[in-house]
Amino acid sequence: MYRLIIKVNMKSFTDIVDAVGGVEVNNDLDFTYKGVHFEEGKINLSGKEALLYTRMRKLDPEGDFGRQKRQRQVIEAVVNKGAHISSVTKFGEIVKVVEHNVKTNLNMKDMWEVQSNYRGAQENLTNHKIDGTGKEVNGTYYYFPDEKELQKISDQMKEHLELNSDQ
Repeated sequence: MYRLIIKVNMKSFTDIVDAVGGVEVNNDLDFTYKGVHFEEGKINLSGKEALLYTRMRKLDPEGDFGRQKRQRQVIEAVVNKGAHISSVTKFGEIVKVVEHNVKTNLNMKDMWEVQSNYRGAQENLTNHKIDGTGKEVNGTYYYFPDEKELQKISDQMKEHLELNSDQ
């Protein structure tokens, strides 16, 4: 079985977003974070704003789940915009940012295939939220998922991916 590994330096958001000329997202929560106001509705974000937008957690009624949703919004907006960039200059900037901030076991051919198939795949995404409880331990917040819910999602994913139950 092939294991895909991708590590992204979250601070690289600023460079990646700026390399594609900023992104537009649909914000469903009006909030101000570190002196920057994010209005509800469609907003355009620079790299710095995108980083702040994806970092805020405590003001969100959904907590870390809301933050993860905003992170996905920005990543999807970057991928969608990057897929439409025809300028060689912009493409070169994007490659430099990715080269310095993303570590993966994918080769260039694999990355091109993922990018080429992304449009069709994004129409078939399913998000799952695993119920659980949050708890602060030694000054750090942890989320403890419900074991039954976790097992249920794990079984569904194995079935969907056609994996044996012992994998």
